[in-house]
Amino acid sequence: MLVCAVDTPGIGTWAPALLDALASEPDEADDAGAVALGGEPEPFRQYLEGIYRRRALSQVLSAVGSLGNRSVRGVLSRLSLVEVPVDSDSCRDLDTPEDLAWWRNRVSGGITTG
Repeated sequence: MLVCAVDTPGIGTWAPALLDALASEPDEADDAGAVALGGEPEPFRQYLEGIYRRRALSQVLSAVGSLGNRSVRGVLSRLSLVEVPVDSDSCRDLDTPEDLAWWRNRVSGGITTG
């Protein structure tokens, strides 16, 4: 099951690597999923950029009970995950007008009009 934040437009460039990392593990493996490892200034687990085994995800969500006032990291860090390194640019969020301009430039290949 792919879990991603709505503000991660680069996920399509490396989601297949997450799937490959998880597919190489048998279903009975301890690994509950594969998660992107990227960001700046130092790479970290991007829990909202991951592929999780449905059963493991359901179990951890049931175990924590109410999700109110809980962080994603606090819940999903309980899982054994395969880390897939990705470049920091491709896991960049889209939170601000500056981020939007950056992504537009990246998607257009740096071509500007005007």
